[in-house]
Amino acid sequence: MICRIVGPRTRNRLFLAALLIGFVGAFTAGACARDGAGPRDILYRADWESGGLDLSQWGAQCNNLTEPNFATRGSFSVQRDHVDQGRWAARFVLPADTARPTACEVIHDRTLDLGTNDYYALALYFPKKWREPSGVFWGLLVAQFNYEGIAGPPVGLAAHGGYVNLIVGSGYFDGVRTKWYTANGIGRGNLGRLYAIPRPMQRQAWHELIVHVRWSAGTDGEVEVFHRIEGRRKRWERTVDLTGYPTVQWSSSRPATSAMGTTDKIGAYRAQSSFPVSVLNDGFCRAVSFRAAQRCLK
Repeated sequence: MICRIVGPRTRNRLFLAALLIGFVGAFTAGACARDGAGPRDILYRADWESGGLDLSQWGAQCNNLTEPNFATRGSFSVQRDHVDQGRWAARFVLPADTARPTACEVIHDRTLDLGTNDYYALALYFPKKWREPSGVFWGLLVAQFNYEGIAGPPVGLAAHGGYVNLIVGSGYFDGVRTKWYTANGIGRGNLGRLYAIPRPMQRQAWHELIVHVRWSAGTDGEVEVFHRIEGRRKRWERTVDLTGYPTVQWSSSRPATSAMGTTDKIGAYRAQSSFPVSVLNDGFCRAVSFRAAQRCLK
């Protein structure tokens, strides 16, 4: 399944583009690799192979690592029972709280970096009894890329009971919402609904994802998602292809500039809920090419 949404400047070029690429057929990992994968092409990673969190590289918002703030904080740990690559994988556990959001995330500081391309790799594992994580529509945020602190992530991943949405909230923020936003859960959006992991999502399996983002405040923004299940598919399936829209946010008091301080977040964050949840994470990295990101999941 491929979800493709294009902006007004892109639609007029689609027919010619289709003629040029129609012979290609299924999109494979080889076709996705746009450049090489040298040793410096991985910008930073969290593969947990040190047996814990490297606090010299990563911050944390979990109750066993830092002081809690506005949300009820869950806990972070590494474990060996279920891993996607290497010997260790991370477990994020959120407690029940019917009054406040619950969260446990690790964060890496960065800058907005307009005009650049990022390729994020990560693997997610949902337990057998996984279900819709909250009664509030937006599910469980498991990744927030280039979070600006304006209005949620400009690009992120939201897990639900039977699928994972790719979410975009971009453009000018007027105090209520960004100009462009995707549907998420039962919530509607003017960019439609994008499935990073389509339904029915398999439990007790490692879902490997590569998320490509071109960061832009104009109409040349791009988001792609590639998905496969570890050990069961040799080829990647492109599940999201969004072009022609901004991929960053700005407001009247915070213009979008490349030097703006932002963060990448991975872990778990949801609204209030009456039951605990847990999710496993492995192989995360931010890279400059598809091929480099793919190396993080081997």
